[in-house]
Amino acid sequence: DVVSSIFDATQKFLHPAATLHRIQSAFRSTFLPANNRLSTLRSSGYLSYLLYDNLQDLSTSLRSVLATKRILEGVGVGRAGATALSATLNFLIRDGCGMIASLLFTSYAAHSFRRNVKRWKYFADIMVDIGITLEIIAPSVLAYPLLSGYFLPLLCLGNVCKALCGVAAGACGGALQMHWAVKVMGTEEGISEVAAKNGAQRTLMGGIGLVLAALTTKWFGDVKTAIGLYCALTLVHLFCNYKSLKLVALDWLNGWRLHQVVAEFLDCTNGTIENNNNNIDDPSAIFHVSNPIEASKKEPLLFLPEFKSMTR
Repeated sequence: DVVSSIFDATQKFLHPAATLHRIQSAFRSTFLPANNRLSTLRSSGYLSYLLYDNLQDLSTSLRSVLATKRILEGVGVGRAGATALSATLNFLIRDGCGMIASLLFTSYAAHSFRRNVKRWKYFADIMVDIGITLEIIAPSVLAYPLLSGYFLPLLCLGNVCKALCGVAAGACGGALQMHWAVKVMGTEEGISEVAAKNGAQRTLMGGIGLVLAALTTKWFGDVKTAIGLYCALTLVHLFCNYKSLKLVALDWLNGWRLHQVVAEFLDCTNGTIENNNNNIDDPSAIFHVSNPIEASKKEPLLFLPEFKSMTR
């Protein structure tokens, strides 16, 4: 009886359906907010947001591998006459420029992050793209004696851009996590879990990125293939970030959203007055003003010139 009981229990444990259920449970408990059905996560837009957000993170991981390879080539790895001291000084100067830039940028823009979360987040994404691009381009100038002196400035400028990305993305990340905590879990107390699961997702994407980078490293040896792959990954990064931020609808007014709501109100008011003058029975039919969430969906993700005064 004991043997048969153990045998039955083992069969149940190893049954494909039971195994699949355990894998699904482990996956959800690690990467998705607890106590939420997939239908709820899907209808809230959270699953779509995760798809775009993790794809952009994966594209950054792959491009960072290429950038690291190029930087190591630039500081002299594999080149005769290169010294460890020279490479160390290059890295020290590069990192120092990034630290100074992050402090100055924080002093200038910290007050604006809350009001322009989505635009500062997209700004961060653009900055990291520029930073990685500069790091990839920098070693190329060493092939031209007249331009070789620009290697370190380009390397420093690339790290400055990545430092700006780190400040802006870090400042906006909390507001985005708070948004999804309220929308998915119904309370701000869920932000800790959302943040933890977000960290787990990034760890997973980082691991996948390492594996894919190891498999595709040989492609980076061919210049044309490397350039094509890099451009494609950059476009994927920008597109996925755009789509993910368009899914975020914040429920407070900033400068742009207030301008949009007031403009719609004035347009509706003028339309209502005209309808009253024309004796239209139901002028309220055309009277619709966006609420903050609707206005947030219309908000541009770039600091356009006409809204420059609203960034302050």
